[in-house]
Amino acid sequence: MSEVPLGVFLSGWAGFQCGGCIRTQSWLRPLKTFTIGFDRPEWDESRDAQTVAEHFQTDHHVLHLSDDDLKAHLPETVLSLVHHFDEPFGDSSSLPTY
Repeated sequence: MSEVPLGVFLSGWAGFQCGGCIRTQSWLRPLKTFTIGFDRPEWDESRDAQTVAEHFQTDHHVLHLSDDDLKAHLPETVLSLVHHFDEPFGDSSSLPTY
């Protein structure tokens, strides 16, 4: 139960692993799910995430980031992450998640 809208970050792989956690039949409105799409196929899980979202009938949103977007914003993103984590943090997935 929440007074504000609830959302879930959804990757194609993780969505299959935790499918039971996003069942929407008992929700008053569809659960919002979000994923990041990339131009590089080896990074992009947006199609798989879309399949999971369709299966569970979520209100799915995809943000696509191009290589140019990533390069243009990388320095400020890294500085912002360092500020927010306030300690050494070696998980590269924090970049696309942020």
